[in-house]
Amino acid sequence: MKNFREYEDEKFVKQWKGYHGNFIHYWIRIVLPIYFPAAVLIRIIVYGFQDIIAMSMLVWLILFVGMATVVAYHFNYKYHVKRYEGLKDKREVV
Repeated sequence: MKNFREYEDEKFVKQWKGYHGNFIHYWIRIVLPIYFPAAVLIRIIVYGFQDIIAMSMLVWLILFVGMATVVAYHFNYKYHVKRYEGLKDKREVV
């Protein structure tokens, strides 16, 4: 019988392996890291640096939170996968 931690890890890994059909995962993995920096670059090219400095704090906050979310999800996923794989190996040995 699995303990709660093993169950949580397994659930997390399965959920992430099937992220392709999930809109939120699509947003976090593709839209945030690609779209937002591209939008900033386009603004720099079109309007010059002066406009970028004057960009609203809300836009910068969205950019920062978006990138922080991507990084956090990435490391959280790696941690769970590593632990899950380790638990699986232990179960096979026993």
